[in-house]
Amino acid sequence: MLPLILILGQLSTTLVLLQNTVGQSDAPDAMGVWINNLAECESGNNPNAINPHDPITASMGLLQFKKSTFINFSRKYHFFPETFTDNQILEHIYDGHVQRTLARNMIVDRYENYLAWTNCVTKHGVGLPPK
Repeated sequence: MLPLILILGQLSTTLVLLQNTVGQSDAPDAMGVWINNLAECESGNNPNAINPHDPITASMGLLQFKKSTFINFSRKYHFFPETFTDNQILEHIYDGHVQRTLARNMIVDRYENYLAWTNCVTKHGVGLPPK
């Protein structure tokens, strides 16, 4: 049996993620299609992908987030309870749904955030995200 606090933490995380995807249907919209193409370029759609050869630090997951980027934007968009430590947030870095939703929020909030994936966008044919 899981301790009550762990169950509540998981429930809080689920509720926050659901809140961040309200209004999104199962069929991808233009941004969803773009994110799918980006995921194919970044990781071959592999949520467990790791690129240890990236400059400075490894990139991880479906959209190849660096740890600090994943933590900072997860906090900015309130993806997890404020009480979560960095390590607790990083437990979700390989969750493809979290990465897709985080990328969407980043670009909707500030269009230029697509530059986090500049190689795929400019050199590998993904193109610019829809506005």
